[in-house]
Amino acid sequence: MVIRTATDNLGREVLAGTHTKEWNVAARSITSQKDAKGNSNTFHMIEGPAATVEAYKAAISKPDTHVVFVGHSLRPEGATHETGIQLSNGESYGKEGSWSTKVTPGQTPDSPPSVTFPSTVGMGDTVSASSVALFGCNTYDLTQQYVSTNFTGVQSGKDGVTMTDTLDLMAASWVSAGGGQPGNNASNAAVDNSPHRVDTGSNVESDPAQ
Repeated sequence: MVIRTATDNLGREVLAGTHTKEWNVAARSITSQKDAKGNSNTFHMIEGPAATVEAYKAAISKPDTHVVFVGHSLRPEGATHETGIQLSNGESYGKEGSWSTKVTPGQTPDSPPSVTFPSTVGMGDTVSASSVALFGCNTYDLTQQYVSTNFTGVQSGKDGVTMTDTLDLMAASWVSAGGGQPGNNASNAAVDNSPHRVDTGSNVESDPAQ
């Protein structure tokens, strides 16, 4: 399951419908193989407004599922590390729970949306997926939220920033290679090919279930 959502400073989606070629390759790579039980693999992508807190919670709670998120991480003002990820309608903190918000579109296409926060609060999300890979700035900081599964996150280097465009290509490369160490190698190669100088020093690391 791939969940992709990221917005610019006006609340406009910047990932949905992009890098189609790379994600088509990833989908074909996954569906051409079978799992350890001999069942054909399936590939599902949720993006943009559909990439909600509820969709993410459902994905990470399902056994035998591999969940990949691409988008913005969260670092509250004054914090020294990332604390969660941003979904289209709220925030998730893994086993610590999620917060859903109500988003109302702006009056014009260039107007930022208004957000009512929170409309619902759910604590203690279940993490039963076989693996969770979060492609956002410094998402390796979130390892402790996913200790019950095989976790992969991003170290964004000294500047603490990885461009969303690069994160998406990293994720597609990771999925195409089948995750694990081959996925990490492919993802880090995508960083090396990034045209964004700010991405220098970013890399992917994994932490096995404890």
